Amino acid sequence: MNRKPHALNIDCVYSIGERKTKKKLGRSKFEGHIILKDNKTTIRLPMRSFVQNFLTTLQGIFAGEIGSSNANNTEIATASIAAGVSITRKAGILIGNGLSTPSITRTDLVARVSSVSYGLTYGAHSFVAPYAPTSTELKARITRLLTNASSNNFSILEVGLKTKKTASTASNVGMVLRTHDGVTETFYAASDKLVSLDFTIARTGETGGAVLNLLRVFYNLFLLGSVNYSTLLPRVGSAGSYSYASATASGAFVVDGAAAKYWGVVVGKYEDDVDTGEGEEGIGSTPPSGTNPLIDTDDYGRNFGINTSLTYGANTITSVTQSGNKVYFTVSRAITNGTTAAILLNRIGLLGKGMTAAPTAVMADQVFTMVNRSASNISLAPNQTIRVEYKFEISV
Repeated sequence: MNRKPHALNIDCVYSIGERKTKKKLGRSKFEGHIILKDNKTTIRLPMRSFVQNFLTTLQGIFAGEIGSSNANNTEIATASIAAGVSITRKAGILIGNGLSTPSITRTDLVARVSSVSYGLTYGAHSFVAPYAPTSTELKARITRLLTNASSNNFSILEVGLKTKKTASTASNVGMVLRTHDGVTETFYAASDKLVSLDFTIARTGETGGAVLNLLRVFYNLFLLGSVNYSTLLPRVGSAGSYSYASATASGAFVVDGAAAKYWGVVVGKYEDDVDTGEGEEGIGSTPPSGTNPLIDTDDYGRNFGINTSLTYGANTITSVTQSGNKVYFTVSRAITNGTTAAILLNRIGLLGKGMTAAPTAVMADQVFTMVNRSASNISLAPNQTIRVEYKFEISV
């Protein structure tokens, strides 16, 4: 059966003035595949779905609510997957032999296979840091070696990825970030099996969307528990030039908050409509380097000039909402041209707050997780308002 992955879809839409019609600036799809490999076979299957807990944690990072308002969102550093003896059977890549109807609210595998019941040994995890094989695709991988030390074969019917609830997992409740149904693979007696999860963010090349930093936020915080594992691309400067002062801080990616024009949904203009890596920029930063492919993949001016002469309303992040087989949240903002002249825009982005509690200027340590490009300049007339919404949605 040829199944496609069920992805996290990220859409950017905007409207101007009183017009009801929203214009979409492309879609980014965060999806993945399972790879099961032994000395007999290698199979590759699409992941069945992300689940609600994954989206809840991502919303908590953006809203600055990790460890406070949501009891299931412990500090991300203690809820990561990082390798260790204490999590061998309770977190990370896990396999099961149960089946059920796919559910967006699932919090565990149906029947997790433990070492007690099947003589199964869960090895340590290995990781491939996020990278960009093409200008429209971003990838990362997590792998775990499993050993069936028994004299019996058994079937793998489900694969999951589960975070820790606490550092010790002594009373682990955990969060399943994604579950995968529809797997049917034999785990032979006295054999090893490599289980890999490949994660991919694909996007529409001409309109941009998710940039490498978004995959690095997931990789660094969800999987490894430290913001500095895979160095984020700063708003200005070279890749690898900046590390965060607090290795466990997730506050750097907050986009919620008051009507401050220096983080959250921002708009501006990149002067060079053809991404050569050279040319004039809008307000205030250095053009991306054409010699660094990681920067070029961040879509036509990762560090575009943010227009700070506009009047920015408050960033609004909704709670995670379930509607049937879909779960979503949105990040939105209204931005008004209070000047006496029309202002041209061609970039919309989602900019983290950085390590400053309430920046009063755009700081070097802030990073974009989204950069969208309009097909042509958007003209915002005096007293007109542009309303921008990023929607993060998963379904089964």
